[in-house]
Amino acid sequence: MVAGTGAALATSDLGMPEVAAVEFKNHYEVWKTTAQKQIKQRLFGDDSYRLLLTATADVMPTRELIKVLDFANGTQKGLDWIDDLRRDQLTKSSMVNRFFSATPQGVQRLLKDEENPSAIKMATELCAKDEILKVNMAHLSFLGEKKLTASQFAKSIEAAGKELGASAVCVYADTGHNEGVPNPQL
Repeated sequence: MVAGTGAALATSDLGMPEVAAVEFKNHYEVWKTTAQKQIKQRLFGDDSYRLLLTATADVMPTRELIKVLDFANGTQKGLDWIDDLRRDQLTKSSMVNRFFSATPQGVQRLLKDEENPSAIKMATELCAKDEILKVNMAHLSFLGEKKLTASQFAKSIEAAGKELGASAVCVYADTGHNEGVPNPQL
């Protein structure tokens, strides 16, 4: 995705910010599809219900698990995933797996290796990267709408900081309720 970001910024600076936004979105969609497949293959496998085991809870809290499930499947189910995983466990698991899931955590660790920590780390990092890439996509879309190149925007922000005597500038959407807040025009 680094190459996709660089290509979009170069396209923007060539005076085509609208094309840059579309280009970045296309790169992002390819990246997202690949990331989702990796999570499904490496972390979920064929028995994603095993992620409910207490051994997994020690390394991946429920909130993070739900976030990863939503990202990997392109959904916003939230807590409904827990019910889905329970149903999955009942329909797919054998008697041995049912016994296994009912055993105490210490016994589970003896019977089965813990979840692959590198797969869990990969999944959480891909979810975090997705959030960053969505912000970048929104930014490039904003620049395309304003018909500004990335360099023009950076120069405008730098000039606004100097004008305000500030070392940092916060850019926000003008909602019409920002009275009294300096608003240099971009």
